[in-house]
Amino acid sequence: GNMMSSLGYKADGFHNHTYTYYSRDKSHPNFGYGWHGVGNWKEATFTSAWPKSDRELAVNTLSYITSDKPFHLYYMTVSGHANYSFYGNSMSKKHQDVVANLDCSDNVKAYHACQYEVELMLAEMVRQLEAAGKLEDTVFVMSTDHYPYALSDSELAELYGLPEADIHKNFDLLRNGCIIWCASMEEPIIVEEPCSSLDI
Repeated sequence: GNMMSSLGYKADGFHNHTYTYYSRDKSHPNFGYGWHGVGNWKEATFTSAWPKSDRELAVNTLSYITSDKPFHLYYMTVSGHANYSFYGNSMSKKHQDVVANLDCSDNVKAYHACQYEVELMLAEMVRQLEAAGKLEDTVFVMSTDHYPYALSDSELAELYGLPEADIHKNFDLLRNGCIIWCASMEEPIIVEEPCSSLDI
């Protein structure tokens, strides 16, 4: 945020959960972001649910996307958060039909289902950026912060295709992916090496 602000970009961070959680009301302004979340973001409207909708997170920031000022926006999503069940996660329940035909247990299906809300968030952002004529000049960077630790070891084994006994022996469990995308890319570049937040 501080780096982009120094280049003339408007830098703001958004979260569809409590803005003070983990003292992010202190850390993220220190990173250089105007920090907005549930509790200090008066303009935002969210459906009452746990977890809240990532698509609604994007909709609440469309005025930034369509403004003339260059922007750097940081989104901390929450739709993919635990619990992973069709009863304890509103986003899993919302997208249960999307994962109905997957060959896995219900909790693993619920995990996949709630992640689908991020897909809808990104689709909404791409649509709005394209309509504003800014898609070709926008870069998306996406990463996760941790593995789905709320799943049991047997469910993690199912998700990752590993023997259950090997789940916590596998250091790659603690690594994650990083997606960097721009519509102007001519072809995909795939990097097979897993990475961590430190690598990013």
